[in-house]
Amino acid sequence: NSRKSPDEVRKELGKAVGKVAIVDATGIALKELKRNLPNTPLIGALIKAAGFLKLDDVLAGFKKQYSGKFTPEVVEANLRAIKTAYDEVKIG
Repeated sequence: NSRKSPDEVRKELGKAVGKVAIVDATGIALKELKRNLPNTPLIGALIKAAGFLKLDDVLAGFKKQYSGKFTPEVVEANLRAIKTAYDEVKIG
């Protein structure tokens, strides 16, 4: 959860590391959810970074799981947050 590039984070760690995935999950949460809840956008980043789940499957599952618990507006905002993070994550 950072605005920095993967290379900047790798340099800060001071050692060779594997894959680094960076996304501004806080910024996405504030924009889409109007609250500082970065966990939902991080789902989207994880889907992209891991590479073994399909975004559409996760979005459908999320919608099914939470549609009865939250208003349609809240569910749609969370789906946008997941998709935005998926689209914006930088992997290096």
